[in-house]
Amino acid sequence: RTVFYATYVILAAACLVFLLSDIKWLFWTGVLFLLILLDRLKHFGQADRSLVKDGLKENSNLAKYITPSTFAILEYAFERALVAKGNFYLFLMRRLVDRKDIKVGLIRMDLGPDDVYNKVDELLKISLGDEKYLGDSKEQAKNLLLEIEKILKISLDQAILADNRFIEPKDVFAALSHCDSSGVLKVLQFF
Repeated sequence: RTVFYATYVILAAACLVFLLSDIKWLFWTGVLFLLILLDRLKHFGQADRSLVKDGLKENSNLAKYITPSTFAILEYAFERALVAKGNFYLFLMRRLVDRKDIKVGLIRMDLGPDDVYNKVDELLKISLGDEKYLGDSKEQAKNLLLEIEKILKISLDQAILADNRFIEPKDVFAALSHCDSSGVLKVLQFF
C-alpha cells in the first residue's frame, strides 16, 4: 500500500510540475496525468468490478467485488485470528463494530455500539484460550481462507439483496448473522 500511495504522490507532483511547464509536450503529459488522477479519485474506495454494472459471472473471484475497506477488514481479522489464535468471526465483528456506519445501524436497532463492542471483546478474550484455534499455522491459514470464502459468499447475497454495487462492510456485518460461529451467535442472542 505504501508503494501504491507513494506512486500517486509522485504522479501528482509530476502532474503539477508538467502543467506549469512551458514546453507543450510536457504540458499535455501533465494534462494526461491529471485525467488519470481524476479518474482514480472518482473511483476511490470502490471495488474493481460492480455487481450492478458488470454482473456476476460463474466462478467469479469475489475479491474483485469487495471494496478496499472490506478487504482491509477481512485482512485484519485474518491476521489477528492467525497470530492470536482466536475466533476469526469475533475479530471481524469487533473491527466492523468500530466503523461509523455500523455504529449508526446498531443505534437504529436500539443497540448500544459500546455494549456490543464490549460483549464481542469479552467473548474474543475467551476464544483466545480455546484449544480449537490452536494448531499448525498453515492448516489454520487454510481454514481461515475457507471461512473468508464462506462469509464473502453470504455477503454477496446480502449485497445483491440490498442492490449494492459492491460488497461493503455493512454487507459483511449483515452476513455475520448467517455464519456458524458460536461466538457471533452468543453476541446476537445476548442482544
